Formats: sequence, C-alpha cells, structure tokens
Amino acid sequence: MVRGYRAIAWTLNARQVPAPRAQRGRPHGWEPSTIRSLLGRSTYRGEEVYNQSRKRTTWGNNAQCDRPETEWLRRPGLRIISPALAEAVDARREDRASRYLRASNGRLIGRPPIGGRYLLSGLLKCPCGATFEALKAGNWTSHGAVYVCGARRRKGPAVCNNSLTLPIAEADEDVLSIIEGEALTPAFVTYVLDTLATGDLIDRPALQEERDRVAREVENLTQGIAEGGDIPALVALLKARDKRLKKLDQQLAPHEHPDREVLRLALEQRVEDWRAILRSNPRQARMVLHQLIGPIRMHNEGDRPSWIAPLRPAGLLAGMVPGGSSPTGFEPVFWP
Repeated sequence: MVRGYRAIAWTLNARQVPAPRAQRGRPHGWEPSTIRSLLGRSTYRGEEVYNQSRKRTTWGNNAQCDRPETEWLRRPGLRIISPALAEAVDARREDRASRYLRASNGRLIGRPPIGGRYLLSGLLKCPCGATFEALKAGNWTSHGAVYVCGARRRKGPAVCNNSLTLPIAEADEDVLSIIEGEALTPAFVTYVLDTLATGDLIDRPALQEERDRVAREVENLTQGIAEGGDIPALVALLKARDKRLKKLDQQLAPHEHPDREVLRLALEQRVEDWRAILRSNPRQARMVLHQLIGPIRMHNEGDRPSWIAPLRPAGLLAGMVPGGSSPTGFEPVFWP
C-alpha cells in the first residue's frame, strides 16, 4: 500500500512507535517532515557522509555553514534498507515531486490537484454539477479515450442526461491553445500589472466580510472552551478558524509590491516557463491550469458543445506578491 508522509506519521503515532525527541514545548510524536527527512537519509542505505559543514566561515566567524558537495567525504556503512527498497522509495518521491509547480526561486506554488494522468480530469464541470473524468477507449467508442460526466457514467442517465463525450486529445489541445493565446501572452501580463496597480486583485469587501464572520466564530469557540464544552472538538475547530483568520488578515494587510518593470520581467519569464510546461509535463500542466483558470463549465446546447471558464489574474502572480481572489468578468469562452 502506498502512503504519503502524513499517513505514515499518523500510523506510527497510532502504533505508539518511539519517535525522535520533539522541540521544547511541542507534543511528542512523528510528523510528516520527520518522515521525509528519514526517507532521504543515506545512513540507512549503507553510506555515511562526513564533512558536510564547518563551524567557521571563511571570515573566521564562529557559525555553522554548509560545505559544497564536492568536499563531502563518503564511506560505506551498515545498511538497514535494501537497495531495491531504496530505489522504489526514490522513484516514488521523484514522481511525487514532479507533480508540483514551483516558482523560479524554487518556492512551491500550491498543491497538486488530485489525479494527474489526464489534463482536464476534475477540471471540466458538467451542468449537473459533477466533473468529467477520463474513460479509456472501448469497443463502444470510435474516439479513443474520452472525457465523460462522472455522474452519468456511475449513476446513469436518470441522474444526468448529458451524453457528451469529448475526445481527450482534441479537448486538451483546444484548452491548451486557448490558454496560450489568452493567458500566457504579453497582453495578459499587462492586464495583470494594471489590475494589481488599481488594487482590484482582491475583492476587499468580500474578504473583510468573511474576516469579520471568522473573527466572531473564533470568539464564540473561545467562549465555548472557557465554558467547558466538548474541549477536543472545540479546540480543533478553533485552530482551523484561527488559521483562516490569519490568512485573511495577511490578504487584507497593505503590501508594497515590487517595481512594475521588475515584476513585468518576472512575469514574462514565468509565462515563458509555463508555456513550455504545458506541452512537456502533463502533471505540472494541470497545476498551471488550476492557477490560471477556474472550473471549465460545459454546455451541451445547440449543434456543438461549448464551455466557459474564468481567468485568474492572481494565479500568474502566485509566489511573487500577496494575492487573493481574482476580479470577476474576465471570462473567455472555449469552443472545442
């Protein structure tokens, strides 16, 4: 069974497996970052590495600093993990890492969307409310692999009467062509910069309204804990709402943005990088789409189907400046 870092940590804690000592003031137990560190540790694979750091800098300061990898010393050691298992773990971690989209400085840009084999799975929305999913070629279709409504496929036409089937190769190409022509262009970069300059990148009244509501919820939960309610449940809810409150405060706080021309150069570089990703890495291409557009809503009326999706100017700025929800009304229509 394949498990992620968090699932492994939860399992070890449930089994009360001894964990490394926690930092002072923190609860004792395994956590995902510890699992990630252990899986990459060469000691367990039979290789001991020395001389990775030094206590003094080149200026004589008494501070720990890393040495370049060319200066590391390696020697065989006791192995507790077989080479085959280590290779399988490395392959799994590399596959997982390939799903993430990163900024030019290496910073992660969001989480990978669920799935990853097919570009538009989960992104296409049927009028019934379900999402389209990929269906491999069968004897019943001459189109090869297609996207179909997941609700109709599993629950039948009584639940969804949309019999639309979209050939995967053609649908992917149509959407990618529109994205390249609408969102990954110098004109869209200028639109994003203008939107940022006018302060319309976030819907401030809506965010302020949500912030006030979440603040009231935090106050009520705190009062509930003080009155001796269901403490564990209330504490869990309080942590979640407090986290959201801090996020909203961060979005609403005034920020100084980079110089317009500096930011333009960064965005133009991102546009170039993302255009290359769209055609070379399907998993990261899904992340690019999730950054740039909202759900693609399908319409099966008239002689041919059509779809529409909102572009997200803030998505192009991910990891560069504090962003929020994108302004509405920028909605190109996609025709297959």
